[in-house]
Amino acid sequence: MKAIKTLFFLMVLLSGLFTAWLFIPIPATMDKQTLDVPLTEPFKLVAYRSNPNDASKPLTYHYYVISDVVGVDDMDPFLVTTDQFVKLGEFDENTFNLTVNGKIESYTNDLWIKKSDGKLQHWYVSVDANYVR
Repeated sequence: MKAIKTLFFLMVLLSGLFTAWLFIPIPATMDKQTLDVPLTEPFKLVAYRSNPNDASKPLTYHYYVISDVVGVDDMDPFLVTTDQFVKLGEFDENTFNLTVNGKIESYTNDLWIKKSDGKLQHWYVSVDANYVR
C-alpha cells in the first residue's frame, strides 16, 4: 500500500512539473547589436535585437542612449519596435529625431542619462512613425 501511495504522489508531482513546464513563459534574450551611432560625446545610440524564443512572436529591436558610464544592462530601452532600420535624423547637444517604419511597442521621449562627472544629461527624442500594416 505504501508503494502505491508513493507511486501516486510521484505521478502527481511529475504531472504538476510537466504542466508548469508547459505554461511558464520563456524569457526573451538579447541577440546581436544592430546599431551603434555616436551622438554628442560621450553618448551614443545603440540597438539590440530581442529574440522572444517563440516562433509566433516577431523579433523586436530595443533602442538605448548610453554613455561611457551607463550601459545597456543598467537601463530600460526608450524605444521597442519591430523596425530594425530606424533612421537617425537631425541631432544636436540634447535632442535627436528618429524615423520608424515598424510597429512601436513602447516609446519614451524624455531620457536622463548619467555622465562620467555624475551629472545627468537630459535628452529629448522625437519620433516620426510611419507604420503601415
